[in-house]
Amino acid sequence: MISCSKNEESTRSESLETATPAILINPKSESRGKVHFFSSGSRSYEVDNIQELYEEALEKNKELQTLHNRILNMSSIKGDSLAAFNRYKRNNEEYFKSVNEYLAQIQDTVLREATRQTFEQLEKSYSAKISGHLSAKEKLGQRANILNDRLILMKLFITQSMMQNYQNNELPNLKHIEGLLKDYDQLINESKKYVK
Repeated sequence: MISCSKNEESTRSESLETATPAILINPKSESRGKVHFFSSGSRSYEVDNIQELYEEALEKNKELQTLHNRILNMSSIKGDSLAAFNRYKRNNEEYFKSVNEYLAQIQDTVLREATRQTFEQLEKSYSAKISGHLSAKEKLGQRANILNDRLILMKLFITQSMMQNYQNNELPNLKHIEGLLKDYDQLINESKKYVK
């Protein structure tokens, strides 16, 4: 036995899967035209239909909205997580830059070289300490690129089915156009008696 709420839910889900996207039915709605991208080839701003369709899908699917928000949050989480390491790395790099500037001021070349070797050892030790961090940071960058690619793919494939629904549901009737062609043909024929 199936409860009424489950039956309604499956009907609602099916209707969303076959429904025409509202953004394409009501092009004059307030939300239409807010999402733009710059087309460098034509030097103009154009409507980003994919983004508009995707945003409509987000409004209709809370699970998708949650996943989308989690994906977007990863960028700030990544930045926050790397902030301490980036600061640590920057402080060390600035220190070793200053060391070289100070070493350049030592006039005694033997003393300068002996001191340089000491600080080169310190820098090598530092480089060895952060190698694991650098590797992990690089992997994070790769994962961020993969996740960004996945977000683009999500937008493309989610909107693909929406466009299929639009194409299936909203194709204007060919008979109207064919009727108009007949009207044109009739008027063209009727006008022939006036053109010699």
